[in-house]
Amino acid sequence: MAFMLVAVILFFSMVAIVYFMIVFSKLSDSAEDLRQEEAKELARQMAGTPELMFSEGTFAQSSAIDFDKAFFLKQHIAYNRGFWNLDYLAIERVYPAPNPAHQECTPSTLATCRYLTIISNTNNLAGTQTAPVAIVWWDNTLGIGITGGDYRFGLGRIHTLAHDPTK
Repeated sequence: MAFMLVAVILFFSMVAIVYFMIVFSKLSDSAEDLRQEEAKELARQMAGTPELMFSEGTFAQSSAIDFDKAFFLKQHIAYNRGFWNLDYLAIERVYPAPNPAHQECTPSTLATCRYLTIISNTNNLAGTQTAPVAIVWWDNTLGIGITGGDYRFGLGRIHTLAHDPTK
């Protein structure tokens, strides 16, 4: 009789272990889903943040990213250390077509580069979310006269990856 009681307890403990393994695996999946949803929402909202938003005088356009502002933000270390709770933030210029030789933006290739990586705290970019944005930058070749230059508009994508608190 004692042997039967031990067998029943072992059986139900094995069932409990399998049940808790399934529950915890669903919990980690839902945490990953929430992380991806957060990255999607951040990608949609990044163009409206004051740090990236294009404004001419007192007129602000919350749907456009100021590429020049973003380039200067890249140089500030405070934004690279969890300011937006992101592990990766990059802006990609899509149209007008960038120079294929100039992939990452530097001060000398700012007018023709393709990617501007502002935050890069991870090598694993799986789960990166993308949203379309309008991009604005100052072009000295436009305009006439002493003040030569004007704003140039283009299309781009913003790539975000939410911070993974487990790492």
